[in-house]
Amino acid sequence: MYAESEIGVDPYPIVPGQPVHLSVEVFNPTEHDQVVTVTFNVAHFGIGLPFTTTGIIHNPVHIFVPAHGAARGHTAWEPPPGQHGKFCVQVELEVEGHEPVWSQRNIDVGEPLEPGVGHSLIFEVGNPRDYPVTVTLGLIPHRPDWGLELSPDVLSNMMPREVRPVTLTVTPPPGAQLGTGEPIVDVEAFAHGELIGGFRKMDIPPIPLHKPHEKGYAESEISIDPYPPQQGQPSQISTVVYNSSGVTMTVKLEFGWADFGMGIPFSTTGIMTPTRWVTLTPGMTDTVTVTWIPVQSGHQCIRVLLSDFAGWYEPQESQRNVDVEERTFCGTNVFSFTVYNDSPFTATVDIGLITFNVPAGWEVTTIPSDTLELAPFTSGVVMVVVKIPCPSTPSDMLGLQEMHVLQQEAGSVPTVDVEGYVAGDLVGGIELRFSSDVEWPHAIYLPVIMREN
Repeated sequence: MYAESEIGVDPYPIVPGQPVHLSVEVFNPTEHDQVVTVTFNVAHFGIGLPFTTTGIIHNPVHIFVPAHGAARGHTAWEPPPGQHGKFCVQVELEVEGHEPVWSQRNIDVGEPLEPGVGHSLIFEVGNPRDYPVTVTLGLIPHRPDWGLELSPDVLSNMMPREVRPVTLTVTPPPGAQLGTGEPIVDVEAFAHGELIGGFRKMDIPPIPLHKPHEKGYAESEISIDPYPPQQGQPSQISTVVYNSSGVTMTVKLEFGWADFGMGIPFSTTGIMTPTRWVTLTPGMTDTVTVTWIPVQSGHQCIRVLLSDFAGWYEPQESQRNVDVEERTFCGTNVFSFTVYNDSPFTATVDIGLITFNVPAGWEVTTIPSDTLELAPFTSGVVMVVVKIPCPSTPSDMLGLQEMHVLQQEAGSVPTVDVEGYVAGDLVGGIELRFSSDVEWPHAIYLPVIMREN
């Protein structure tokens, strides 16, 4: 409950003077549409520390969640001036007729870990109870070959709201490949046997390219201007990099492009200086831009590879394979993309479909709907069919308008993700987003009122 992946935080850790984008994913397993009230709270990084809603611009957020569907809600937080580093986000969900539930995202990232070298993190533990307690801390290791130590691990006779420091020391084994993105250890705190909180330490490189709450094929740190690109017309490909550590880091960025789809080989053709070296001082953010002269028009995928100069961290890959479409009022939309098998073996690609903020009345299907058989070094086409029903009554129209207003207020748009898996491993994906600009035909449903003389 303290390392929930459905909570998104960007940027993380805090960049001084920059707003923080907060988001949450919610799921509705029932047969009825629901409106969920979501309240965001923030606290300093640690365990048992007080939360606040101060500086959260739009709070609470009301999210429309379709029956048997999922949705995302968004807001922003203005941290106090000068604040930097890590923090904890808590989200409380309320649905009429049910008890509130909450979850947290409290993770530790950004330390420049070195193989065979211990790193110490000092964090605070507070007593959230209104009576004295003894707090006992424990470790749940995810990497058993790493050295882990807490000091102290028992905090006796803590007064209400008292805060004490604790040190966590983590030592990667010699020769360890770092930056895997995997958890290292969970730290939990108990007061008289009851869990009061915890945090997860992650093996994330000091300059993270991927954002954990985003799909690896729909990364927001990559931008293309103009988009979609036009053949022969210069476009600018940019990516944002942030050094979340306290030491200077040098990294290599490699840019490439491919057709819109999955498994298609990437090319650097038309990209001026596709490889860039960047040095970032502690806490520094930089936007790295290259010029691209596309050899074709239309939606395309951009990839960025990042590796560190020392070679301690696992190379990172980020892609933007996103098609943004203008939402039609109603009707049938068909999209297609290519799936390529770049191996010398026959591949069975399992097709997965995920939707967010898509109303229950929409019909979203893929052709084929389950698998695609590909011979070595061949390609196939997958079609995504999105049928948007036309409302037949004034009440249907009113319901659509109300849902649309809720989605706009929550910063959400209908989104369709299509993913490909081979032997259970994700090999790629595409994302379709439907913009929120809809022209509602109000005149059709205006009530006719006759006044008697």
